[in-house]
Amino acid sequence: MTPSPLVPPRRLRSLAALALGALLAVAGGHALWTEGARVLRAQELAAWPTVPGEVIYSGVGRRAPLRQRHLGLWPLGSLEHRAVVRYRYAVGGTPYLSDQISPGSARGYRSAARAREVAARYAAGRAVQVRFDPARPGTAVLHAGNRVSLWRLGVGGLALLGGLANAWRAWRRLAPGAHPEAGARG
Repeated sequence: MTPSPLVPPRRLRSLAALALGALLAVAGGHALWTEGARVLRAQELAAWPTVPGEVIYSGVGRRAPLRQRHLGLWPLGSLEHRAVVRYRYAVGGTPYLSDQISPGSARGYRSAARAREVAARYAAGRAVQVRFDPARPGTAVLHAGNRVSLWRLGVGGLALLGGLANAWRAWRRLAPGAHPEAGARG
């Protein structure tokens, strides 16, 4: 007589499927949550008041991606290119400087051409409309950035639904009183 394993293989597969389903559901939920928060933030910024401003510098900068800098991997890996636009504006007679183009504009591009294209939209000396936070006028953007990422929403939704379905199916197989035949069919 052979000794039985501590955890039967079918049960182990069900536990792995449950863990994978939970992980997919969490990742999908996170993607949906962050994309939703980004859209809500853009709507909030679109409601900020505007004042006239002027671009004082426009160019392209290079740096290591944020993950590399946080992990201390600089200067290893690739560089990203970033549109650098500095502008001035005044609120209630108080002058301010900012370099925020839109929410998330601190992210870089892999292509220097793309960064130059964005910077070219804001040539030095150009008059711009500046959106500022009425509670903190020193916080401003040039563009509210309200594009929805359909890719993120789609992948996030599929991961969430697929993960939940996989976890539910595995949970049913692990439930007390589950029939071995149901686990083999299911």
